[in-house]
Amino acid sequence: MPFSPGQSLASRYRIDAPIGRGGTAIVYRSHDPLMDRTVAIKVFPSNLIGDEEAARQFATELKVIGQLEQLTSSQSF
Repeated sequence: MPFSPGQSLASRYRIDAPIGRGGTAIVYRSHDPLMDRTVAIKVFPSNLIGDEEAARQFATELKVIGQLEQLTSSQSF
């Protein structure tokens, strides 16, 4: 499901622009007004709901990103 610039997601994030497209997802540059920061939102097509291999691959991506964040910055939530 593609999003348009200015569209709201989860009643919180404002979609700014698509920044990447891969074999399984689209990544959007978005704004989180609550934290006043730019975030990336990765949107998977609905046909991958329940796909365990896709879920494993995404979990691996999150771990790698988490390790990079630990090396480069500190964040408080």
